[in-house]
Amino acid sequence: MTTSTASPVAFALQELTACWNQGYEALVRGDLERVQSLLELADDHVTAAGNGRGDSAAEALLRSAAATARGRLEHGMRAGMAGVQDELARGRVGAKMLRGYADPTLGVGGNLSRDC
Repeated sequence: MTTSTASPVAFALQELTACWNQGYEALVRGDLERVQSLLELADDHVTAAGNGRGDSAAEALLRSAAATARGRLEHGMRAGMAGVQDELARGRVGAKMLRGYADPTLGVGGNLSRDC
């Protein structure tokens, strides 16, 4: 299907697929600002894409491709968030372990000096 003869729904679905695929690529590169701008752009096409009830066969295929692209991006974002949560948890555990060194009443780390 060419975009010149495509319906507005088909065009919106193609744009959604492109935004979400490019968003995933930007996410992999760590370019979160680009991901955000692509998600904002995709929002503009969601309404035009509709709910899919009256899709033609070609539109149904495009909707499936868009759903796959969105799922891949969502999975990548969730995996990234899980990684950030893990790193934050490690930082909290490390801070908890080192907290005793700063407590002068425990006498831990008393043999440490700042001289190099």
